[in-house]
Amino acid sequence: MKASIIDEKAVKKYNEFVLKHPLGSIHQCYEWGVFQAKSPHRDKFWAVVLEDDAGHIVASALIIRQ
Repeated sequence: MKASIIDEKAVKKYNEFVLKHPLGSIHQCYEWGVFQAKSPHRDKFWAVVLEDDAGHIVASALIIRQ
């Protein structure tokens, strides 16, 4: 298993995981982080993923600085 912060090259894979997950929502999509980062006190965000040995995302979190 490997945890990492995604870059713009992995946005599609990240969003697909979020939207297919039974508990996923728009509030976990990468674009939500971009939107939130435009607020004065939320100027940074990280999309963190946990991948298995085959490179499949098994968990994710969108972290927004407040």
